[in-house]
Amino acid sequence: MMFGFLEFTTVLLLSLRLLPIFVVMPLNIFGKAPVLFRIIIVLAISIIMAGLVPIHENVLTVSLVISEFLLGVVIAFGFHTAFASLDLIGKLLDLQIGINTAGIFDPSSSHLGGIVSDLLIAIAGVIFFILNLHYTLLQGLVALFKMVPLGAFDFHLLNIKKLISVMGAQFIFAFIMLLPVILGVWLVDLAFAVMSRSMPQANIYFLALPVKFIVGLILLMFSMPMIVQNIPRLFEQPLKLIIS
Repeated sequence: MMFGFLEFTTVLLLSLRLLPIFVVMPLNIFGKAPVLFRIIIVLAISIIMAGLVPIHENVLTVSLVISEFLLGVVIAFGFHTAFASLDLIGKLLDLQIGINTAGIFDPSSSHLGGIVSDLLIAIAGVIFFILNLHYTLLQGLVALFKMVPLGAFDFHLLNIKKLISVMGAQFIFAFIMLLPVILGVWLVDLAFAVMSRSMPQANIYFLALPVKFIVGLILLMFSMPMIVQNIPRLFEQPLKLIIS
């Protein structure tokens, strides 16, 4: 009876640590799956890993449950920020180029996503699997179980400043990757702003919209090799943070 309770505690703590990563998975391949299916996957993985993780005779308390869930949230934040940074900068480009202009004129039918942001996230997801980074993530989780056993996490020992700096660096790096496209479209805006001063009677906004769209797509096309080459660097820091 005691053995069954310890196994139940182990599966529960494992599920709480893995839940934030798998339930809010940013990958499009996994993100479209129902939440119930993701929870079942987490429970299945936890049951499989329960035989590999040492069972500690810890008293199941509320603080223990919260600490394991918070550790899972910390791991998930570093991993998800890589995709969130691409999504944010992609939506900025969608708005700047004019792809999401329909949402401005008709807010009731606005779409929170965008073509560029969806494209960047899809590319990041493909690269994530091509480079076998999902194996690296699993290896990091296994290493984390060895360094921080179930029930041994102390939230006060977490380096919040390092975590925030890693997340901030990811957003800055994503912005730098797409900076040529952003600057190119901004220069087009600047040129049409000068034209609007000399031709106030013209509707500059609708004249600039197709030009910005074409220039933005051309710049994005030429910048794509550099973007694809540097996307793996967005995953390096959070994976190192998990493993170390």
